[in-house]
Amino acid sequence: MDKLFNKITGKIYRVWQKSHEQGSPHPDEEAIAAFLEGKSSPEESSRIKSHVARCQECGAYIEMHLKITPQETLTVPLEIMKQAAQLPRRQESVGFLELVLVLKDKMLELLHTTGDVLVGHEFIPSPVLRSRSIKDFEGKVIVLKDFNEIRVEIRVENVEGSASTVTVIAKNKLTQAIVRNLRITLLKEGIELESYLADSGQATFQHIELGKYVIEISGIEEKMASVILEIKK
Repeated sequence: MDKLFNKITGKIYRVWQKSHEQGSPHPDEEAIAAFLEGKSSPEESSRIKSHVARCQECGAYIEMHLKITPQETLTVPLEIMKQAAQLPRRQESVGFLELVLVLKDKMLELLHTTGDVLVGHEFIPSPVLRSRSIKDFEGKVIVLKDFNEIRVEIRVENVEGSASTVTVIAKNKLTQAIVRNLRITLLKEGIELESYLADSGQATFQHIELGKYVIEISGIEEKMASVILEIKK
């Protein structure tokens, strides 16, 4: 079982451990691992499919995994892939922001985001942005999104060639005060690339090459937000 597979199933298992104490029947780590490898019995497979169909935590973790991992690296049952594709509300409920960009010389083209985009001095919701046919930005794109407790701002700047600088800023959603003692981590294909304890409420990742990334923002006890970032050429 590769490192990426262990990481994703480990996350699901930690969620299970936390909620199992409160009586929620999440599958355990071995059951999830066997299911994703296609080794579960028909009865167990049916039970897990039913659970994922109604469980926000497990469904969202599997969805994020499918978004950042080539499907050929892991055999995932077709039913779960279909279920994951229909999970926008679940994704929202556990705190996700998606951002897909294309580098064009000194310009950035915004293909997709679930946050609000800074245009001039105003943050504009992405549907309004599309209606105005605004998608090209000179050198920098700034996206904002509110989560349960924090407001996250993501700045992607094309600095040279195919490399970008990504800055993450977290503030209190109500007071706009900097949220201190956050752990901000950059991952690619489940592997941790950089991680900072951001006492200033922000972290900057430099020389980010093309590809898909996950940025996790965590407090002392729990994850507070996740950002799925894809940069293309």
